Amino acid sequence: MRRATLGLVAALLLVTMFPVSGSSAVDDQTIDGTLMVDYGRPPAFKVGTWVRYHCIANSKLGYHRDYDLTLLVAGEEDLWGDRCFWLESWTANSGKDPGYSASLVSYTAFGDTAAKNHATWFIRKMVTGPNGPSPGEPDISLWTRDNEEIRRRRSELPKDAATTRGTTFDTLRVDTVAVPRGAWRGPVVRERNRVISELMKGDSTYHQEREEIRTRKLAWEIPITHMVREDVVDTQNRRGWITGHSSEAKEEELEKGIMQTVLVDYGTSGLEARVIPPRLRMTIEQQKARQGTASTTTKKSKSKTTTAQR
Repeated sequence: MRRATLGLVAALLLVTMFPVSGSSAVDDQTIDGTLMVDYGRPPAFKVGTWVRYHCIANSKLGYHRDYDLTLLVAGEEDLWGDRCFWLESWTANSGKDPGYSASLVSYTAFGDTAAKNHATWFIRKMVTGPNGPSPGEPDISLWTRDNEEIRRRRSELPKDAATTRGTTFDTLRVDTVAVPRGAWRGPVVRERNRVISELMKGDSTYHQEREEIRTRKLAWEIPITHMVREDVVDTQNRRGWITGHSSEAKEEELEKGIMQTVLVDYGTSGLEARVIPPRLRMTIEQQKARQGTASTTTKKSKSKTTTAQR
């Protein structure tokens, strides 16, 4: 079975859909909502639980997205003793056919302090295609990082570039927010991500900074994400100067994007999985019970056949 590498699916994990300046936008990109799950509290869901959001994104350079995103806890799986849940993400882009993705996430992510900054560490599998090696099953791949992919990405970095990254989390206040599904009162948190790089090119120095600020309004009643609304501001600025003339540096805004994600509805039933195979669309205990029943039935059938032959 082929592996799902970080390079293959990293873009699918991004909830912010503003492209890096100079890159092309993929308007029909399917979102994987794994990073939207709140891993800081015990899992607030069961198999069949779902939550739906409406997302609108616009940017200075004309980038636009308008879509509904549904997250569904579609099933569970015991992977070598590691209890996991399958999360399906349905992306319904305005005027386009919906896209689907599915990830298997370990329950060990909940309560682990590393999950806040490294949620992808807890992904175990991903559905990477509609047709797998077994009839009627999708192509399911293990989540791993390929050594060649890591080396290739390192080699592609400019040799004279210095890059720093930083992420901070702050609890701002308690507030009430109203959305189409109702009104909730809960904490407001802010996540700030910054990537700063400096590059020497010819006789000039370029200082580029990208800052993404996410403001989330939470309510513990909302399953899976605990999120009622999220506002994102993603800004990319660049400052350049000729060596020895830093006082004459000029700064320009390369791109600025704004996205709003608003709760539409949620529930614990009523939606059926669309990606993972039927054998996984239940709890681990239900799967074991079904396997036990099937095993007992097979043994009885073999016993009857042997008796008849005698």
